[in-house]
Amino acid sequence: MTADLLVLDDLGAEKTSEWVEETMNLIVNTRYNERRLTIFTSNYQDIPDDTEPNSLLFRIGHRMRSRLHEMCEFVEMDGADYRELPANGGVDDLVTLWKMRKKSVAAVAAQPAVRRARSCASRRPRRPTPISSGRVDGRAGGSLMGDQGY
Repeated sequence: MTADLLVLDDLGAEKTSEWVEETMNLIVNTRYNERRLTIFTSNYQDIPDDTEPNSLLFRIGHRMRSRLHEMCEFVEMDGADYRELPANGGVDDLVTLWKMRKKSVAAVAAQPAVRRARSCASRRPRRPTPISSGRVDGRAGGSLMGDQGY
């Protein structure tokens, strides 16, 4: 918990248990109180519906989501999944996959199972300002960018 930068990848993907919840709260609250830089990533949508199993709120709970909104700047990232590239695929193939993914996501946007990359980075100011950005690493998936020692 004392690292200058901590990356907690795929928030909400872990199997939920009392121990997991307590451990995550300890880590996040300690880093929040000590103003340490933390990056959180997640594939779950940040929607206020706690009955939707594919939402971040459903997976991490109201308390943790509230803390993340207080300490983070949420950034949505979108891109192709580089794991779907053929063995000899290149950048052009990745761009084509991303364009095809965008079309398929648009076609089923009403379905809650569609996941987009989410990113939340905590920052010095305490009020989050949502921004969006294209994903540069070619991976699909989400992230919440964490606390920058605000």
